[in-house]
Amino acid sequence: MKAFRIINNSNNWKKGDLPFDVMVCVAINDCVHTESKDVVISQKLASDSEIDWAFDDLIKQLETARKHAKKQLKIGIDSIK
Repeated sequence: MKAFRIINNSNNWKKGDLPFDVMVCVAINDCVHTESKDVVISQKLASDSEIDWAFDDLIKQLETARKHAKKQLKIGIDSIK
């Protein structure tokens, strides 16, 4: 499951629209809120190996999201030229 997604503000831009600053942002795809409104982005972790696995997976997903964000930013900038 991908925890993160990239939102590109230029997806709906059409030729003839006014140009604007293209931006992307990182969003959380899926999360759980606790009773105290905390955002939970992992399952419950009960051992060192589970913690390592969860953090390694989140880091991997963030690296993938970083690459996708850069690609989406370039696509957005190129589309309004």
